[in-house]
Amino acid sequence: MKQMFLGRPKDLQVDMDITGMPMKLPGDIKPGWVLRNADVTMTMGRGTMKMMTMTEGKCLAIEDVKVLAGTFNSHKITQIVACTEMNIITTTRIVSWYALGIGIVKNETYNDKDKLQGSMELIELKGN
Repeated sequence: MKQMFLGRPKDLQVDMDITGMPMKLPGDIKPGWVLRNADVTMTMGRGTMKMMTMTEGKCLAIEDVKVLAGTFNSHKITQIVACTEMNIITTTRIVSWYALGIGIVKNETYNDKDKLQGSMELIELKGN
């Protein structure tokens, strides 16, 4: 999460502290597995705080997913994310495709009425 903000140009970077128990995926994850719950608290800038709790995580399938960066054999993961900011709670469902050794190559965010709200995908892999 922090990398999303640190990767920005200097004038857009956000001073941030992240604490909590992040989501962990076992290296041998299989469809049907249930993931442990996770929670993260982010404090940004001048004290703005956002808390996220990730529950009901599970691996739905292993499938090939095609994105701009290529086609990746990925674990399809779903979870519910409750985000609290300024005492307002927003609940979403996130579906992510996770390629071992690479990370999340695609994700989709759905609101509480199961309407697609946004998506992201990997557009390029840079060599080491």
